[in-house]
Amino acid sequence: MKILSLHNTHDAGATLFDDWNLIFASKEERLNRIKQSEGFPHLSWDKLTQMVPAHAIDVVVLPHHWRLPYRYFLTQPRHKQAERWISERLKGKKGDGKGLCVYEEMCRTQRSEEEICNIRPYLRSLGLRPNVEIAWSNHHRSHALLPLYYSPAWNEALLMTADGGGDHLYYSAYALQKDRLIEHHGGDGHLYTYQHEVKAASLGNMYSQITEIAGFTPNRHEGKITGLAAFGKPTGYDELRGQYFIDDKGVIRSKFKSLTEMVQFLRLMHQRDGIENLAATGQKVLEEVMLASALRLLELYPAKALGLCGGVFANVRLNQVLAERSGVDEVFIYPAMGDEGLPLGSVLDYLLRRYGIREFLHQRRELGTIYYGDKISAAGIKETLPAGFRLQEVADIPGEAAVLLQKGGIGAIFTQGMEWGPRALGARTILATPAHAEINRTLNHRLTRTEFMPFAPVVRKERLHEVFEISERMVRAARYMTITCAVKALWKEKIPAVVHVDGTARPQWIAREDNPLYYDTIEAFEKVSGLPVLINTSFNAHEEPIINTFPEALKALADKRVDFLLTDAGLVFRKED
Repeated sequence: MKILSLHNTHDAGATLFDDWNLIFASKEERLNRIKQSEGFPHLSWDKLTQMVPAHAIDVVVLPHHWRLPYRYFLTQPRHKQAERWISERLKGKKGDGKGLCVYEEMCRTQRSEEEICNIRPYLRSLGLRPNVEIAWSNHHRSHALLPLYYSPAWNEALLMTADGGGDHLYYSAYALQKDRLIEHHGGDGHLYTYQHEVKAASLGNMYSQITEIAGFTPNRHEGKITGLAAFGKPTGYDELRGQYFIDDKGVIRSKFKSLTEMVQFLRLMHQRDGIENLAATGQKVLEEVMLASALRLLELYPAKALGLCGGVFANVRLNQVLAERSGVDEVFIYPAMGDEGLPLGSVLDYLLRRYGIREFLHQRRELGTIYYGDKISAAGIKETLPAGFRLQEVADIPGEAAVLLQKGGIGAIFTQGMEWGPRALGARTILATPAHAEINRTLNHRLTRTEFMPFAPVVRKERLHEVFEISERMVRAARYMTITCAVKALWKEKIPAVVHVDGTARPQWIAREDNPLYYDTIEAFEKVSGLPVLINTSFNAHEEPIINTFPEALKALADKRVDFLLTDAGLVFRKED
């Protein structure tokens, strides 16, 4: 059974399953090169249907936040946003605009999906069969099922989600108790209720507002605030913390009456305390309130495993706090924790409802590598290398690269299929020596970035515990660079480029069977430098999606973002170098 899932709001994309097996996953921005692309994922769709024709798809799963063109609605929208879109359509300016969100119209009319829209003509226009099965997925349940599906050893677990909002919710909680999955908070009933003031209860919204106050782009640059927080003091902690409380169910609530009131509160605090202290305050409040919620939920549903998903858990420092202070034996964050992971989670939501929790648990598997993108062979690299570049074919590719890196060169590895999720994990990664803190300035200049965090380190799995203070409960999360930990004192001064001002780092570990070229380069670098880690930062310039294709990698090399490419065919240089 071929199961398709599509996502057309920010971080749009598509996935395809064959029964329980993922066979295709694509984030649209990697193809159209528009950061956090929204709208129908046309290029992902084209690529998917080259592999499996549309008429062969048996089920299509759409999220309740799907934006559907107005002409497919059976109801007459009344709210101002819909009226604006209708007006633009009638004037012929933007067609159907962005479309109308399905669950917003469900809320307004108190009717089901089938009663408010005629989806089948829309799907037929894509080439899907007239009798294709249609299912709708729940935003937060789709997030929550991802860490569970990829944790086959869990018998009891607490699953928590948190984000800037989805399906009129900002949090959810599910408890796995052997062969039962208890929906504690986050069901479909919230589709039919909406109160503007509950936005202020979202810690994700609070953090995004601080991001905007700092002059950055909300829902994109929150990681800069995480880094900036270490340079300040949480001078406003008591005031901001006092605006949030945990109810008896463990759900986070707020005393703010509206989002506007919260924004005014934060802006006044910024004027008084400055941005570094505001960042530190927001970070500490995020950590302490989320921890209080987790502890209350663990009182209600004792468990030794904690599964996290949703955009809030892109905050690697928060994840460290939850791992160290919640009392669980393992914390796992699904690597594509933001909305780009929803097309995959939506299929899991459908499969759970179709087959039940026992079959869902039986079908679980380890996540393994997430190199889901297109690949190019060594032969393909040789055949497509254009003029202006030269390929250095050597017997020991990792060894040659290690020598260049040890001398201060900046290289980029291009191997395997592109990584799924927001982190570069060794397929589209820039590599450099961590021996000198000045490399941060050099790299940021070449990539036109402004960062407050140091670059992340990558280490071979065998050396992980030698370099970092990392407990077993955090190891699986560190495989995907989703958590911070302390750097051991012995190494702090030796690898300053990857150590933050608070003494932590965000490591990735790699096993050789996952990515031999990556692993062997790290090992070779240790032989020539004595350092067991390399800098790993994503292969992209500021505000660009991560490099996807080989021509894009060559352009970055031509633009002198990096000094060389490390590929399965050999080392690639600019011809003049």
